[in-house]
Amino acid sequence: MSVLGISSAPDSAALIGVLDRGEDLDLEFLARFDAFFDNPIPFLSRQLDAALPNARFVITHRPKDEWLDSMRWLFGPGLDRLDAPTRELGDRVHRAVYGIDTFDEHVLANIHERHYDDLRTWSHGRDDTLWLDLADGLSWEPLCSFIEMAAPSVAFPRSNASDDGEEREGER
Repeated sequence: MSVLGISSAPDSAALIGVLDRGEDLDLEFLARFDAFFDNPIPFLSRQLDAALPNARFVITHRPKDEWLDSMRWLFGPGLDRLDAPTRELGDRVHRAVYGIDTFDEHVLANIHERHYDDLRTWSHGRDDTLWLDLADGLSWEPLCSFIEMAAPSVAFPRSNASDDGEEREGER
């Protein structure tokens, strides 16, 4: 988003209370930024839609097996590298979003399927929602067309990537 000049929240942890404590959306936090990513955002589509009627939603679909591999890393070395307060927040986010704070492939596979089924139902027929399938790769054109901006001349950024056998030091 920064390449496009769009102000995005560095993380969305400020909204976790909506899921684990039943809090209202923090409208002041939402007003400070134009874009939001990461948990709990993917699980707040209905609440965000109601609170922000002019919002647009970009849903990135990641194949289940790839996502599970990433989650296996995240619930292990990914969290183990964090300091205690950050690890505590990570565990809180995982309990709120997934109901667990340790890797459980069966639980997470079911959450992946239910989540995308729910998003397909919610987004069906909407013109304010763009689906991007990560298996197809990402490029500027569909995103920029959707948000009505010119595509930049730089390559689409890619972070948190790992080739098989490589440690994911930068993944979060």
